[in-house]
Amino acid sequence: MVIGWREKISLPDWKISGLVAKVDTGAKSSALDVLSVEELSEDRVRFTLALSRKGKGRERVIEAPIVRKTRIRSSTGKVQSRILVATRVELGSLTKLVEFSLARRKKMICRALLGRIALQGDFLIDPSVTYISQP
Repeated sequence: MVIGWREKISLPDWKISGLVAKVDTGAKSSALDVLSVEELSEDRVRFTLALSRKGKGRERVIEAPIVRKTRIRSSTGKVQSRILVATRVELGSLTKLVEFSLARRKKMICRALLGRIALQGDFLIDPSVTYISQP
C-alpha cells in the first residue's frame, strides 16, 4: 500500500480515530505524544495521550500493559528511557499490531510517529503526498 509522509491513523483498541501520524523511515521505532505517564505496576501503565496540538480537552487517558522498557535516542540525540506499549493500528485497509514508546512530542507537528519497524513489509512511502490512505 502506498502512503504519504503524513497520514491519519486509528487505534481501535483505544477507540481513537483520525490521529495524525508522521511516517518516518529515519526512525526505527514508533512513538505517541503523552502528557503524563504513571507506572501502575511492573507490567501496567496509565498515560494521557495528546490527540491534537490544539490543547486541553483533546486528550485521552489510557491504561495498557507495558510491553517492555528500553533506551531510545531521540531526534535531538539524547538517550532516554522509555516505556513501550502495543496496540492495533489501522492505516488504510490494513490493521497491524505496533509497539509505541511513550514520549512528549509537544514541539512536533504530529501526535504519533510511525517508524521503520511498523512500516516494514506493508507500505511504500511517497514523500510528495499526505493523507492518501483510504479506510
